[in-house]
Amino acid sequence: MPRGRISDLLACCLGLVMCASQTLAGGADDMEAYLASDGRLRSELVLQDAQSGFAGVTTDVWQVAPEGTYRVTRELDGRAVAPERTGSLSPEQMAEVAGVLSDQELTTLPAEIGKTAEINARQLTLRFGDAATTLNLMPGQDLENAACSVAPRSDFRRFVEIAMAITHTLEAGGQREPDGGPAVRCD
Repeated sequence: MPRGRISDLLACCLGLVMCASQTLAGGADDMEAYLASDGRLRSELVLQDAQSGFAGVTTDVWQVAPEGTYRVTRELDGRAVAPERTGSLSPEQMAEVAGVLSDQELTTLPAEIGKTAEINARQLTLRFGDAATTLNLMPGQDLENAACSVAPRSDFRRFVEIAMAITHTLEAGGQREPDGGPAVRCD
């Protein structure tokens, strides 16, 4: 068996062991940490995707307020450069978003994942209450492809699952994939 296939097999086995241990140990955060009994999020949820370049820093921002209203904006050096999109999530969609936060254990992610690039840095930041995590990507690195190259329960992959669930939900006007499965599809 070629060396690359052995390391892929070992990474897959490690991922399965990690998933099994999460399940046996209780796994996901308690859903109540994210969703109140009245169906509201316990805090505002914010995802920022900032890309540095020669023209400055372009930042896409997805914000979900506790009651479910959301905004999607694009900024260049802090100034709006695209029309703001707004909407509102249904109670079911709020529960789905909270479920992703719980399943991926947002509050257990470290403050920073990956190394910061010296030029054309791309940083994604997730904030929910007191929890904040920044994921650093290398220039030109595709988020989903990068996520597929790491173990399923790694901090990197869990962050990407949350980020993609948020962007897919809000980009589709509050509509997510009908199967409710993971946002990252590695074939």
